[in-house]
Amino acid sequence: MLPENLNISDDEIKTAEKILLPSGKTFDQERLNFIKDMRTLDLQAVPGSGKTTVLLAKLLILDKKLPFADGSGILVLSHTNNAVNEIKNRIAYSCANLFQFPNFVGTIQSFVDEFLAKPYYSIKFNRKIFKIDDGIYENIAGDYYDNMPNNKAKNYMISRNRNEPRKLFQSLRIDADMNLTHGIGGKSFLNSSSNSLSYQQLLAVKDKILSYGIMHFDDAYYLAALYLKNIPQIKEILQQRFKYVFVDEMQDMALHQYNILEKIFFDDGNSNSVYQRIGDKNQTIYNSDVQSESCWVDRDPKLQITGSQRLTINNAEIIKYFGIEFIDIVGKRIIEDGTEIDIKPHIIIYDDNSRKCTVIQEFVSIIKNLQNSRKLPNEFINPVKVIAWRKENNDDNNTALKHYCPCFKHNEVKPKVLYENLESYLHYYDKKKKTMESIRKNILNAFVHILHIEGIKDSENRFYTKKSLLAYLKETNVIDYAQLKLNLFNWSFAVIQNKQESITDNVRIYAKNIIGFIDSKKSCNKSIDFIETPFLLKNIDGISSENSCKDCFLNEKKIEMNTVHSVKGETHTATLYLETFYNRKYESQRLKNQFIKQKIIDSSQDIIKQSAKMVYVGFSRPTHLLCFAIHKCRYDECLTTIDKNIWEINDITNRRNNEQ
Repeated sequence: MLPENLNISDDEIKTAEKILLPSGKTFDQERLNFIKDMRTLDLQAVPGSGKTTVLLAKLLILDKKLPFADGSGILVLSHTNNAVNEIKNRIAYSCANLFQFPNFVGTIQSFVDEFLAKPYYSIKFNRKIFKIDDGIYENIAGDYYDNMPNNKAKNYMISRNRNEPRKLFQSLRIDADMNLTHGIGGKSFLNSSSNSLSYQQLLAVKDKILSYGIMHFDDAYYLAALYLKNIPQIKEILQQRFKYVFVDEMQDMALHQYNILEKIFFDDGNSNSVYQRIGDKNQTIYNSDVQSESCWVDRDPKLQITGSQRLTINNAEIIKYFGIEFIDIVGKRIIEDGTEIDIKPHIIIYDDNSRKCTVIQEFVSIIKNLQNSRKLPNEFINPVKVIAWRKENNDDNNTALKHYCPCFKHNEVKPKVLYENLESYLHYYDKKKKTMESIRKNILNAFVHILHIEGIKDSENRFYTKKSLLAYLKETNVIDYAQLKLNLFNWSFAVIQNKQESITDNVRIYAKNIIGFIDSKKSCNKSIDFIETPFLLKNIDGISSENSCKDCFLNEKKIEMNTVHSVKGETHTATLYLETFYNRKYESQRLKNQFIKQKIIDSSQDIIKQSAKMVYVGFSRPTHLLCFAIHKCRYDECLTTIDKNIWEINDITNRRNNEQ
């Protein structure tokens, strides 16, 4: 039976507007249509349309109707923790019910872990999962491969990948039909029907690692698929619990994630849940890939939000032609007095001698001129960024981001559980957090990893976690526990002051002693290299600490340079998109028709789709100024017919870099 028909009133919408929108602002008809529609549907929304805000409005209104009469609740999913945190940060204070049982707000991964993988693991192995983490899994799998005898399985690994058989083994996954695949959803590596000795041995090792409670994030989807296959009643149970399901950023779901959601909550049209999918298929890029094909297939009814609060009329008029699925984007960005922002997008034409730094200097010059003419504010609410598809190419003749600025050295360092040495844990913490908690967790992760290296387990023969380590010390030695808590505070405080060097030796000494606290018979024999190896400074913020360029600054602050992938979802005041080489061509060569305002008609080539989506995402970041940098030879080849009434052309080919 479908959920009760919930009506959303105009008064309820007005209350949500007061909470979510600036004073005096209201939702337009496109947004009202979505907020009021409680059917299973798809919402396609253009960049900067505020689709998350309209979803929040709907959630705020539904929160006042919770819990539903039959005890069911709401499921809200997105792709990343940042997106989930945005939902929580913006409306949690106004929602008394949404973030409590039976509702669930989280990532697709957390949903699969919590409601499918963990329960089925308990059924299958009669114990709880120890850890779901890519880094820990690969470390364990690598150890298993190293200790594997020269049997059929190992020889098969070597025959399939002589250069990196260990890496191949780490990438093996299992699908619901018990086939071994190369990566999740990848091609079948060894088919279960073959029943070969190699298959049996590899499957046994995979199963052994799983039995210890060590899982790759991908393994959660394997267990979820088994759960749905072997106990199909779970599908109905989840539908009964979650009568309304909202999935934001649907275009970012990988095929295995998409399929699980479809199987549970659409259920071939027979679901008890209302299932609403929200996103923009033209922005299907995630991780290090650009998806040429979106797995998201539209269903009726399909709603659209075409008005973009981020994009100006000028920028929207350009960007819409790069959409694989054309949507007539309406730029609605205005300044405070309600007038339009009259800034043309700019093309910066350079040559070999004016590429290095000069392109970015021209970008800065354009910004300053616009500030002087009062078309850009002196103080920016949103950042100014330089972006590109490819950060580096092996051949210096093929332009990448690093060629535009010599000091750029991108290093995608994100907080994680495993690093190569103890000291790294004192540097690579989550700097976006405003508290010392992420540093504290990092240091505890280092201690847990040391215990794992030494093979030290708890009384239930399980590897220690941060929680179980603290619990053990608290139970067995209150003094050591209190000292550790004090140390963690002092160490974290020193790290947040960038005084890592002052505490490194002390942390190393404690790391060696903690082994004895847990097991007096053990010492740091195996972990000594991990503890003592010095930290080698790498770039953490996207700019190399060495040979720092003094030219690429705006208002005495280094301009941030990054890949398009890393800025997806961001809003900038000004964006410079640097054309780069990928797969034998540059963006302008593949998309010259789109630059002259022609829709994409022949999208049969994957690389054209990939290029279009990359430009679409990159071009749609700025609220004010969009710039595109192109070499003169490609401008002359592809863009001489570009409409100069729309684009402002800045030719810097007569300039020379200071270093030339």
